[in-house]
Amino acid sequence: IEDCAFWDSHNLTSVVMGDSVSNMGIEVFDYCTSLSSVTLSNALTYIPVGTFDRCSSLVNITIPPSIKEIKERGFRGCSSLDSIILPNVEIIGEDVFNNCTSLSYISYSDSTKKIGRNALLNTAYYNNPANWMNNTLFANNYKFLIKADTSISGNYTIYDHVQLIAGGAFEGCNNPVNITMPNSMKLIDDKTFYNFTGLESIALSDSLEYIGKSAFEGCTNLDSILFPSKLHTIDDYAFKNCSSLTSVYLHHNIKWLGVGVFNYCNNLATVYYNCKNANNIKDPRFGLSGSYPFRNCENLTTVIFGDSVSKVPNYAFSRVYSLENVVFSNSIDTIGNSSFEETAIENLVLSNSVKYIDLWGFYKCYDLKNITFGSSFNRMESSSFVYSYNIETVTCKSMTPPSSVALYTDYSNPIVYVPCGRGYAYRNSWLNNFGTIVESDSIFNLSVYSSDTTLGTVQVISDSCTSGIFQAIPKEGSRFVSWNDGNTNNPRTIVLNRDTTFIAYFIPHYRVEVLSDNDTMGTVSGGGSFDPDSEITISAHPLNGYKFIGWNDGNTDNPRIIVVNSDTTFTATFAPLLQYTITVSSEDESMGLATGGGVFDEQTIISIVAAARGGYRFKEWSDGDTNKVRELMVVCDSVLIAKFERNVGIANIDNLEDLDLYPNPTTGIITFNRTDIRKVEVLDAMGRLLMTIENKHIIDLSKLDKGYYAIRITTDSGVAIRKVVRN
Repeated sequence: IEDCAFWDSHNLTSVVMGDSVSNMGIEVFDYCTSLSSVTLSNALTYIPVGTFDRCSSLVNITIPPSIKEIKERGFRGCSSLDSIILPNVEIIGEDVFNNCTSLSYISYSDSTKKIGRNALLNTAYYNNPANWMNNTLFANNYKFLIKADTSISGNYTIYDHVQLIAGGAFEGCNNPVNITMPNSMKLIDDKTFYNFTGLESIALSDSLEYIGKSAFEGCTNLDSILFPSKLHTIDDYAFKNCSSLTSVYLHHNIKWLGVGVFNYCNNLATVYYNCKNANNIKDPRFGLSGSYPFRNCENLTTVIFGDSVSKVPNYAFSRVYSLENVVFSNSIDTIGNSSFEETAIENLVLSNSVKYIDLWGFYKCYDLKNITFGSSFNRMESSSFVYSYNIETVTCKSMTPPSSVALYTDYSNPIVYVPCGRGYAYRNSWLNNFGTIVESDSIFNLSVYSSDTTLGTVQVISDSCTSGIFQAIPKEGSRFVSWNDGNTNNPRTIVLNRDTTFIAYFIPHYRVEVLSDNDTMGTVSGGGSFDPDSEITISAHPLNGYKFIGWNDGNTDNPRIIVVNSDTTFTATFAPLLQYTITVSSEDESMGLATGGGVFDEQTIISIVAAARGGYRFKEWSDGDTNKVRELMVVCDSVLIAKFERNVGIANIDNLEDLDLYPNPTTGIITFNRTDIRKVEVLDAMGRLLMTIENKHIIDLSKLDKGYYAIRITTDSGVAIRKVVRN
């Protein structure tokens, strides 16, 4: 159906459209004032501009599931339409239902993602405050916000369920407001905050991907904006006339900058540009007014490119008349068409990565005086510097002259500095007609730095046309480790054929001092100068008659292992050794003797011995130790008495007490005539203990071999020994 096919057909009352209709032009049924019922084709995917504009009698229309978009003015002025169901509509354009004064019910699709400016203006739905927000509360029953009360002020947080704000929802709000966007928000529609002069700050959703046309245009009090990492598109005039913005950071995921995005941001001074893929800046040759994204930013003086940028897009900073300073990252290889035309750059220094300048790249840069091309630069177009009349010097760091078609020759014969030994090659290139070729030994910059000036400094000894000599100078208490490329030569000589930077790394030599508090009592070892984290051993050595007490920090390890991480002093404390008397004696010298006592220095290790006479054995020392020969350290005066006892054997058994046992001889079981038996010990003829039985007056010897045994019995009233024969 062609454009305006039934325009102004006032007698048309109904339309039934077959599914063979797959396309309609604009304004097909515009101003059909009697049209009341419409059935649309299931083959249509959108309703074109103004299709049912001013159809004031339209009451019933079914939107088929195939429709994804209703374009501008689709149903504007359908004053009899009271409800509509939009099963799969994703985009509702500007003024779609404007002046549908009876429209009170709309069923949206879950996939709806855009409601254009004034799409619901002057509808019954729009005029019901329950469907939008009031002064104190954002509506929490709706997926969309379609209107804001112009009197809102203060801090507002939009509810997390809100996924879409209609275009123009905040238009005309003048009071100071700070807004926090919900995490559900992926899109800010065209003119959503248009002329919202009260907006001072806004926290954008982390999930935001798109900012529409003129979305923040005229927000004159918005002084800063932080773009979330998922944002990929900033459309036409999005921040036009945001006159309080002073700086902008454009991150690496932004792929599209529209027409005049920051036009008339008069206080914008710095742009950090890191758009990795944003080569799609709209081309001003299409006749669009203010096509350049930063045009009329009269105070923009500095642009810094991030490491994600490989190409400066065409027209990116064209006609930013105030732009003076540009910092090119080492990732950029191309300067695009007209990227910096008519800017105020005076000193142009291209990074070593830049290889190519496209047409009109620095066209009419009247202030440009000095140019430095990096070592990779190899081509420019003939118009790259047209009408940049005032160039005075050009420095070319490439060993090979860059190529170009014939340049305009209306320059004032600048001096062209080229690397030593490359004058002949440059004089045989197009640059010989551009300026005067001069070989220079200062083409390449040799930069040498210290990693830490508190540990050491650096010095360039020689910086000539072909070589550079430099050295690292460590300060007292530190040492040179290496240069940043791992080389350890110092001084170092290099061939100089490009800009080169070296960093000297130093580490501290930590001093560990080990001292004795009294050299007449003891000496120490282990001190010196060491690298950080070194593991060393320090020791204290007491002289004869003296002892080591400990270190000044309370540690008593000797030798001692420490990890060096600072200048440190350790002092060993010594003291005289004391003398102590060790008295060793026998409790009964008829049974045995004890030796080893005397007067000894403190901490001396001595041996004492207990020796039993015949028929006796050593039992224990007076402190309970049972070792006949023992070593001990002398730490105080001590008295140790050796105790002995008779060896018990068959030959010297005596029959004391009234204790008796039976049968004797026995084949195994014996019984005592007393019941207060506490312990029974069975010994062989050599006095060796074979069995111990406690608290029994009947015992079993059947496991013993036949022969003679001694039984030592302990009772409450004493001890007795009896002879037993095992048959």
